[in-house]
Amino acid sequence: MSTSRGEVQARWWWRALAACLAVPVAQSLALITALRVFLHADGERVLGLGAARLVDLLVAVCLLWLLVRIPTWAGRMVFAGRPSTLVGVAKSYVVYRLLRRGLRTVAG
Repeated sequence: MSTSRGEVQARWWWRALAACLAVPVAQSLALITALRVFLHADGERVLGLGAARLVDLLVAVCLLWLLVRIPTWAGRMVFAGRPSTLVGVAKSYVVYRLLRRGLRTVAG
């Protein structure tokens, strides 16, 4: 089955549009999480570790690093070749589990 050049361009355009819409959402979630971790008065409750402020600072810095990396990852997803279905399902499952655990931690 052959695809025309226009179909490929249309697919890239839709991927780019989805990435442009997803980047601010992902960045806002990372920023909100970083601020909640850094500014929360009781670090033990947020991380569940009985951690000092240094660990809170380290987690906030890592989240801010993720904030900067999100557009690069979105760009790679736009221009990458089509991954196999199994790889896509596995990645989606891992992201789902990580986000679910992270949101549960932040929500308290």
